[in-house]
Amino acid sequence: MSFALMIVVAAIVIIVVALVMLTIFGGGMQSVGSITSAQSSCSLSYHAACTTTGQPPSDWAISNKVYTDNSGKKLQNSCSFIMKLARSGGDCSCVRLSDTGVYSPDC
Repeated sequence: MSFALMIVVAAIVIIVVALVMLTIFGGGMQSVGSITSAQSSCSLSYHAACTTTGQPPSDWAISNKVYTDNSGKKLQNSCSFIMKLARSGGDCSCVRLSDTGVYSPDC
C-alpha cells in the first residue's frame, strides 16, 4: 500500500512541477491573426510597458507573434520587426516627458 501511495504522490509532484514550468516559460507563440491585429497587439503591449516601466516589453525583440500577411502567408516575427514594417523602418521608442519622470510611447 505504501509503495502505491508513493507512486501516486510522485506522479502528482511531477504534474505540479510541469504545470509550474509551463506557467513560467509557456508564453510561447501568440497567434494574432492578420498583420493589422499583430500591429495593434504589439502597439498595446508597447504602450503598457513604456508608460509603466519606461522600457519596451521584455519580449519585444523575440519572434513570438504568428500572423497572416496580406497574401495569406503565415509568418512569425517579433513586435520590433512588425512595428518597423508599420512605421516605414522606424521602431517604437519610449520618450521621457520633461521634468515629470513619466515616459510616453512613440509608437
